[in-house]
Amino acid sequence: MIKFFRKIRQKLLKETRFRSYLIYALGEILLIVLGILIALQVSNWNERNKKTKSEVVYLKEIRKSLLIDLENEIIPCIENHKNSLKADSILRINFYESTNQISQDSIFALFSTIFDNWDLILNTVAYDNIKSIGIDLISNDTLRIIISNLYGYDFKVLAHLQSESDKYFNEQFSPIWTDVWGEWRKDAHKSKGELELIRKNSQLLSALTWSNHFTYDKLHYLKEYEPHVIKVIDEIGKEIERLENK
Repeated sequence: MIKFFRKIRQKLLKETRFRSYLIYALGEILLIVLGILIALQVSNWNERNKKTKSEVVYLKEIRKSLLIDLENEIIPCIENHKNSLKADSILRINFYESTNQISQDSIFALFSTIFDNWDLILNTVAYDNIKSIGIDLISNDTLRIIISNLYGYDFKVLAHLQSESDKYFNEQFSPIWTDVWGEWRKDAHKSKGELELIRKNSQLLSALTWSNHFTYDKLHYLKEYEPHVIKVIDEIGKEIERLENK
């Protein structure tokens, strides 16, 4: 092809047809420019296609991570906290605020349920991965904002609530509950007087109250957080489908 154009150019020059040569030269330049533009367009298309595929991969990872958190952490944690608050209510009515007699096994089981709170651990690895290469990889502005808010704010609030709960449990409650649990296990049967001492144990009652406080706060936030996570999972799914069918 190059030899072909060269022969035409040389022929025109020999015949001193400068006007024709000039037109030909301009045409050749236009062809070259057009070829460059086409090459750039193809390159840009390939780059966009590569970026879209990468975006889909990261969005799938985030969606999968949220689904796992929802099933293995959020929903079980909500149920655990509901059971804890229910046990607290039963214990207060039937042990602290009433003369109603319930079995010692039931009393101990209620205490155990209240203080056996779920240690919420949410996974941020998928979000951290996309954040490390640039959150702008998510091309949908609305989706990028709700994902950023979910991990950047909601996750931090839950982490803070969990941290405060753990701190109280380890520093304040654990020593008290260890003593009560140890004494209870020494003798499965407690006399009325011994039960009365447990009932009047101000430290244990304080621990019960604070545990109820932390549990209620976490449950309240989680009940608002769960539908938000479900919505984000749904929106990510729609965006993945849109990108794959582009």
